[in-house]
Amino acid sequence: MMVNKPLRFFLLGVLAVWTIVSIAALGGMYKLWWERERVNYLGKTVEVQRSLVLRNAGSPETLLDVYKTLDMVWPQDITYSATGDQNQLSYLKYLLLPRIPAGSDHYSLDAGGVFTPPVASAALPVEQKRNRPSILALLGSLLVFAGMTLVLKKLLKRLPFSFPELFGCTLLICMVCVVLSRAVFAGAVPAFYLLTLVGVTSWIWFLIRKHFGNAAQSLELLSEDRSCKDHPLSSRAKIWQLIVPAIIALSILWSLLMSIIVVPDDWDAWAIWAAKAKVLALGHGPLFDVSHFGHADYPLLWPSVWAYSGWLGGGWEEMWSRGWGGVFLLLVVWEIVVIIERVTGRRDLGMLGGALFVSMPMVPLIASWSYAEAPFWLLTTACIGCLLLEGGSAGGKTKVFIAALLAAAAAYTKNEGVMFAVITCFWMLFVPGIRKPKQILVFVVTFSLCYFPWFYWTHVALQLGSHAVSGFHLDLENLQRAFSRIPPALEAIQKIWLDVKQWNIVLWLCLCFACLGLFTSEGRKWIIIPAGMLLGYFIIIIFHQAEIYWQVGTAWNRLTLHAIPLLLIGGVIQARELFLSKKE
Repeated sequence: MMVNKPLRFFLLGVLAVWTIVSIAALGGMYKLWWERERVNYLGKTVEVQRSLVLRNAGSPETLLDVYKTLDMVWPQDITYSATGDQNQLSYLKYLLLPRIPAGSDHYSLDAGGVFTPPVASAALPVEQKRNRPSILALLGSLLVFAGMTLVLKKLLKRLPFSFPELFGCTLLICMVCVVLSRAVFAGAVPAFYLLTLVGVTSWIWFLIRKHFGNAAQSLELLSEDRSCKDHPLSSRAKIWQLIVPAIIALSILWSLLMSIIVVPDDWDAWAIWAAKAKVLALGHGPLFDVSHFGHADYPLLWPSVWAYSGWLGGGWEEMWSRGWGGVFLLLVVWEIVVIIERVTGRRDLGMLGGALFVSMPMVPLIASWSYAEAPFWLLTTACIGCLLLEGGSAGGKTKVFIAALLAAAAAYTKNEGVMFAVITCFWMLFVPGIRKPKQILVFVVTFSLCYFPWFYWTHVALQLGSHAVSGFHLDLENLQRAFSRIPPALEAIQKIWLDVKQWNIVLWLCLCFACLGLFTSEGRKWIIIPAGMLLGYFIIIIFHQAEIYWQVGTAWNRLTLHAIPLLLIGGVIQARELFLSKKE
């Protein structure tokens, strides 16, 4: 293999700059954690942490006194009316769960902390159970899902699906069990017991196989595409065996440290995702109860996982369960490594791709927030990884079926997953090997059948709307308004993308390779989905009813990261093709 020397030196220079910036960024991130998060939260009681959370959110800390009073005098199985500023009430509503703000003539609460009935005439104080942080919440649920994933790998051993790809299917199974249990039995506890039983049984099966001499075969279930072989490294490249894994490990560790030492401390975390999860974990009643918190139409995969994790922690656990963000981040990196290795046969390039992803400070930061972003990254990346697997006619249908399940799981994680699935169907028309009509039909039918129940329940049965598309009106006045918002939207996006503190230099490397990729078929293959998603998000934003600078400032960095994994994978693959030419 002959190397284009000028381009090779340029690449090495870029990698050197990236390494320096990444090390500096990691130093700054750990300094931030040591001086702020450690001081504010580590070792502090939950009450002190909650007080700081309310103070940082600009809400009166007196609401905690209101909560303490109501927690003693209000029974846990009541409904109540919540009036006034719902944003200010959001944290109090989360804390009061499993009490549901579904309306009541007897119990009421307003944003000023005034409640009825008064304490003097309220029910007698009730001794409430207090849940303490428990590492079992994270480790127990992770072991259960890992055991289920190993069983799936055994059942689907004809194709070399990766562990993250089938882990995504396990997450979908968890959500289906939890939601069906809540809908049928008015509680998710039967699903929690079932998941635990399946997980324990899976590990028993695994250990029995190991005990009877099949350890090697069993451990192979954890490996990925075994047709990929490690590429021998030169002595000069061996340094990457230390630097790249260190960047990955330290970034994921930082994300974990940011999340597990504190209660939910971001608005979306407590008002939407943790609230819905707490309803599923503790509540008894109709599934509709989840719609009283945050955005009513938001899907339930991540809340279902959090609910099961919290239940294992003793009923509800809100600190160690947040470590799932770091787990999802690890699985995303794993899947990036797998896909690049499958295409190039180079695990070192795969590891570099994973390190590039986590080296963007915004990635581990958002993963620590307990939003649905991290599982969404995993499921969308794993979906494309499945579609690009090699397989025969039967194997082709299987991989497309699994990919469709992962696309449905992404749609059950965030509403943006529907857009991802539609763009992926379009993308399949242009990719050799998977553009066969039967395979596209399998994808469309599988996704539609999986997602239809949720669509019907939210949009037909409950008539719930989506705030994201509420501004879509094609009248002349609204079109003029949307077009007038394009320049300020682009200005705000430019400022976000130019912030090296958020993106390192990785975002601009991805964008540069995306531009170069327009001129090659391999490059276009990796551009269509990210470009389609970013374009779709941009259109939604300019039609949105919120003020444009606020809307872009609060959402665009997270939306950008939806596109980064595929852009990054394509960029690494293109870099290899651009800088290396085979010697005939």
